Amino acid sequence: MLHNPTVVSPAEPFLLELYAGCADPRRCRAALDILRAEMEVGSVIFHELRLKGERAETAWLAHDSRSDLAPYNKDVADRGNLRLQAKRFRGALGRPVCDEDLFAGDDYSVQMRFQQQLSTVGFGRFLGGAMALDENRFVAIALHRDAGDTRDYSDRQKDRLWSLLPHLGQAAQLIRSVAWSHSAEALLRRHLDHWACGLIICDELGHVLWLNQTAQRKLSSGDILGLRDGALHAYDVNARSRLMATLERQAERSAPGFLALESDRGRCQLALERLEHPNASGTPQLLIMVTDDEPRGAIPAESLAAFFDLTEAESRLTSALVAGATLEEYAQRRGVGLGTVRYQLKQVLAKTGARRQADLVRRILCSAAAHVAESPYLDLSLGVRAANAIPS
Repeated sequence: MLHNPTVVSPAEPFLLELYAGCADPRRCRAALDILRAEMEVGSVIFHELRLKGERAETAWLAHDSRSDLAPYNKDVADRGNLRLQAKRFRGALGRPVCDEDLFAGDDYSVQMRFQQQLSTVGFGRFLGGAMALDENRFVAIALHRDAGDTRDYSDRQKDRLWSLLPHLGQAAQLIRSVAWSHSAEALLRRHLDHWACGLIICDELGHVLWLNQTAQRKLSSGDILGLRDGALHAYDVNARSRLMATLERQAERSAPGFLALESDRGRCQLALERLEHPNASGTPQLLIMVTDDEPRGAIPAESLAAFFDLTEAESRLTSALVAGATLEEYAQRRGVGLGTVRYQLKQVLAKTGARRQADLVRRILCSAAAHVAESPYLDLSLGVRAANAIPS
């Protein structure tokens, strides 16, 4: 018979490591090592399960440093784990259970065979529990004594596990939230690195905190703006003075600011905006978008066809015109007559609603096609995989 679970001190080592492990998987393993020693077991497995039909499947798991799951994964795995059958698994919700609680009397022979199978891969007597996170997601913990250790679990150990179940549920939610945050950040960085526009985050003194790959290229090869000792540096004395004044002024403004830097060595344009959330020290941070006179690169014909319902030939022509080619140059390059190219341009103007060639270029450069011109294909399933793959 279970007693009321004891109150868990929030300062105890297990909980400190468990919650720290939501952001650092190594700390999660350390927490499970603490619990393994306290409960006098050979293995502790902490995982999230998803109910699919008549079975539960592991979404992610973490385990203590002593456990070797390779034999289990090879010979049993989720598909052979009878505890994950829905009719048994639901019996573990909200309370600590042993196999005797999950297998009815008529299933005694099934229980014995299953326990013998687990014994061959190193798992002895079982104590576990689960909590519902939502309708189909659950967090579960499984403790196993070493194979051959036949000791029963005491009421104290069952009470202890019962008292920890709410904390395990909270930790599982935090782990998932942090994993999604990390995967979203990775996707965002991957996308921003391929923007044609240089992006820089700096403080009011120009010390760079982050920049995308485009900005790195522009600053390393630019004749106007570069980096010196980790800070933005304009090579022209006058430009340097204007840059620092603009940074200082923009740190106090909520509206965007703009600056054009030009000399006999080049030209660049900066759009600056103060970020709403300063860093921990309270220092203002600025987002700077940097462009220059370098060509943006060809706009993919596929995107033009999709956005403006153009044919393949019309899309190729439009992409070339936006890149700066003349009708004559394009006709010669393609080996077609100038009359054919002019007819294609007439069709493009009609489909895009542009009145003349200059208007067409403006419309294309303002479209989404121009902004994804240098972006690679993003595998959006990456975020799902990253959120489900918690290092154990």
